[in-house]
Amino acid sequence: MPEVGTPTELLELSLNDEVIELIVRYSNLYAASKGVNLGLSNSELKCFLGIIFLSGYVSVPRRRMFWEQRADAHNGLVSGDMRRDRFETIVSHLNVADNANLDPTDNFDESMIPYFGCHGCKQFIRGKPIRFGYKFWCGATRLGYICWFQPYQGKNPNTNYEGYGVGASVVLQFTEALTKEHPGQYHFVFDNFFTSIVLLDKLSSMGHQATGTVKKDRIDKPPLESEVALKKKDIGAFD
Repeated sequence: MPEVGTPTELLELSLNDEVIELIVRYSNLYAASKGVNLGLSNSELKCFLGIIFLSGYVSVPRRRMFWEQRADAHNGLVSGDMRRDRFETIVSHLNVADNANLDPTDNFDESMIPYFGCHGCKQFIRGKPIRFGYKFWCGATRLGYICWFQPYQGKNPNTNYEGYGVGASVVLQFTEALTKEHPGQYHFVFDNFFTSIVLLDKLSSMGHQATGTVKKDRIDKPPLESEVALKKKDIGAFD
């Protein structure tokens, strides 16, 4: 690793010019797809990110308060560098991927946000790295970047997929949200909590592919070798 002398130089080891140019290019492309001429430049993006970093340690209830005229909220460093409406426009169109060429492989799983206080929504899941906290359903890219999430709310409130079960219904909600924003055919991957024959049939009818482990009580008794017979075979054996 090269020697660094300032916090800015340390930051630029990861947020370098190549990353800045990528964000600028994809943000302008995304804005153009929405009919907006964003005209974002590298220097303006750095200014925008500086405001984001500053807001991490100068906390206000609403970010628009930085531009208010009242002395108790106004921040001259922010308002002097960028107009409020311009900042909001960039926020609305910030993008880091080419939406016209998305990776078709997506993963789905549950995730825990740690919380040890008292709340009715707090969950305990044995065997998880984070055992206490709020449970979220998460749809992510194959690299692990979350692109959709929904907090667990007990009994599934969505009635569009009634009869599919909780696990399958949230996968279908993710599929619906993803294809509405980015139409296309995708390949979904999930574990045995979500996998069922009815879910795979539904995804196939929607033009998608899926891969998942499955519990033996969810395979509708296909003509396969028994679990006892398979266990007697070498590792990697299948029917």
